[in-house]
This record gives sequence, C-alpha cells and structure tokens, in this order.
Amino acid sequence: MHIESLKPGEIFVFGSNASGAHGAGAALTAYEKFGAVWGQGSGLQGQSYGIDTMSGIDVMRREAAEFVAFARQHPNLTFLLTPVGCGIAGFAPSEVAPLFADAPHNVVLPESFREVIGAPDAAARGGAEHRQEYWDNRYGERERMWSGRVNGVLADIATPVQPGTALDLGCGEGADSLWLAERGWTVTGVDVSAVALERAAGEARARGTDAVTWQHADLETWEPDGSFDLVSACFLQAPEDFGRAGVLHRTSRHVRQGGHMLIVSHAAMPPWSRHHDHADMPTLQSELAAVGADADWDVVVAETRGRQATSPDGDEVTVDDNVVLLRRR
Repeated sequence: MHIESLKPGEIFVFGSNASGAHGAGAALTAYEKFGAVWGQGSGLQGQSYGIDTMSGIDVMRREAAEFVAFARQHPNLTFLLTPVGCGIAGFAPSEVAPLFADAPHNVVLPESFREVIGAPDAAARGGAEHRQEYWDNRYGERERMWSGRVNGVLADIATPVQPGTALDLGCGEGADSLWLAERGWTVTGVDVSAVALERAAGEARARGTDAVTWQHADLETWEPDGSFDLVSACFLQAPEDFGRAGVLHRTSRHVRQGGHMLIVSHAAMPPWSRHHDHADMPTLQSELAAVGADADWDVVVAETRGRQATSPDGDEVTVDDNVVLLRRR
C-alpha cells in the first residue's frame, strides 16, 4: 500500500515508536505529508494515526485495540492501514494481522493482512442490512431450519461446568441458548435474523424459560456488554462475506478470567456439497490465530472430530468439525 495523497476524511495509519521519532518508512511519510507530530508516538495527529510497533507485541496489541475502538467511534472517517509492524519492527503479517481482524468497515486493510485473516476487500463487504435480509429469507423458506437439539460438543463441554453467564454467537432458533438456560445459565443469544430470534423467543415462552436475553444485532459490528463465563461460537459460518475472525477476536475479549471460549466449525464441506474445493474453511490454526490464543489462554482442546450426519438423501455420513476450547488465565 503506497499512499502519496489523501482525500478529505481519509486517515493514514502508520507504525510509530514511543518517542515519536518519525524518521523513516511510513512514519516519515506521515510526518512529511499527513501532519504527524514529531514527539507524538501514538494516536491521531493531523491526517494520520500512529501505532507504536517498536515497544513489543504487548504494546502493539493494546494500541491496535485502541485504534480499532477509535475507528469504530468515527464511522465518518476512512482509515488506510499500512502494514504496521512489518518493516523496521520486524514482525511478520501473520503475527500482526490478527490484531486487526475485528476492524470495522471504515478501516482499509493492506492486502498482506487480508490474506492472513481472510477479510474481504472493503469494496466487497456487505452491510448489516444485506446480511439480515439474506438470513431472514433463509429462515423464511421453511418452518424450522435446525433440529432444535443442542450441539453435542457444547453439551459435552458445558455439562460438568458450574453454570454462570454465557454468550451464544449466532444463536439462530435458540437451541443452544435454551439448553444452557434450562441448566442454570444466564444467556445472551445474538443473531442477525429477526425471523430466527422470533422463533427462539416463542420457543422460550413455550418452555417457560426466561433466562435468555435475545439480542438482534449484526455480529460484525456488535460489541457485548460486560464479561461472560462462556462464549460459544458453534458453526458461526456464512456463505456471504462475513468478518468471522474479527467477531471471534472481539468477543473473546469478553471472556472473564477462568472462563471459556468454545469454537466449533465445519472443517470441510460435507460430502454432498458441490463445493468440495472450498478454500476458505477454518482450520485449527486459523481459529487459534483469530482469538489470539497466546499467554492469556490455556488451550484445553484443539482437534478435528468426526461427527455422524444425515445427507439430504438420507444417507449416514461422517463429517469433520474443528473443536477449539480455550480457558482464560
């Protein structure tokens, strides 16, 4: 990403240092062209924004999170992110890109970062309105889309755990949320589809369960309130452009100390699918990278498991799922 000029409302985001000595690379460009202030290491300065990449990965992680929050608070601006940390600081894109996986739509990521986290180009991203329409139409095609049974992995993992607060990402028609609630958990179930949530709420009323708060929101931009003992992302996958890695990264920050993050995903397309060569399926490595499973986490489970499923033709087949369970230290 080589930037020589900016339009009104565009912000040049560059790698800096704690002393604000903007003497080389993108920092020099920011200083000479876009109003970076000599002696200011971080934050907005003129038509540029600095991120300290020279004080270690922990500082860069914190400043990246502060930048993402700043960008989300200023949707009227467009932030052109350079490959921060990948020049003089010496980090690889694979180390830095996950720090920006949850960047909002007004942050334009460099190509090297998009390749790592699987994020679509800004011009290709669909908005919340499109996603809601897509999923409302999908749910509206039939009286019930899913079986109504809890995901087996969630049941196995949650059964021996002391009930607390849980966040169910992409709760759909509410089977997992209701299963948890009926076992003593206080649950927030989130989904972009109003049709799915209406069904979930109706099922909760029929079962006399009032321990679930149903939240209608687009997970790409929604920020949870507070912290949780369990954050569950079971089969949070979509055929349309969806910043899944960013959702996992952002919501993982709301797991309290001693709490768990559960991710279950399709490891491969099912045998009956026409898209066997799908290149964008999650892997165990990409799931761990999305969360940023480093010193803050213990990896309890990270494995591929076989699961029996029934094809549209009624045949019993085995499909593979990624299962990742993390515990925050």
